[in-house]
Amino acid sequence: MKRILVVEDSDGDAALIQMFLQTAHSDCVVETLSDDEGADGGSLASGLRAIARDRDKRPDLILLDLGSPEHTGQRLLTMINSEPVFAPVPVIVVSHSGNPEIVQLLYQLNANACIVKPSELGIYRSAIAALVVFWLMTASLPP
Repeated sequence: MKRILVVEDSDGDAALIQMFLQTAHSDCVVETLSDDEGADGGSLASGLRAIARDRDKRPDLILLDLGSPEHTGQRLLTMINSEPVFAPVPVIVVSHSGNPEIVQLLYQLNANACIVKPSELGIYRSAIAALVVFWLMTASLPP
C-alpha cells in the first residue's frame, strides 16, 4: 500500500487534502503533519525527523505546503532533502502563490513539482488526484 505524507501548517487544509486523497485513492495510507500553533515549523520538523528515523513509515510521496511568510516550507524542504531516507521520495510543494522567484528557488531546493492551490475546491481535488496518479502509478521511481 502506498503512503502519502501531507505536511501542512494548517489543520483545516491538512484535513481537506486528506479527504481529497482518501476519496480519490482509498488504497493509499494518508498521514498528515500539521501545526496550527506556530509559524516556525518546529513541530513539523520534529515530526519529519521522527518519520526519518522509522524507515517503515517512509512515505512514497510528500505533499508539502509552502507555509507561512517566514518560508517554513522552504526550510522543511531543505530538511527533507538532507535526510537520506527521503532521497527517493518525490516532494510536491503546494502554495497559494505562483511567484516565479519562489518557484525557481523551490526547484533549486530539489522540489519535484510546485503547484498553486486553486481557489475552486473541485479543481483542487482534481489536481491532488492527478498528482497521485502521476507520481505513484505512472512515474518510475527508485526503491
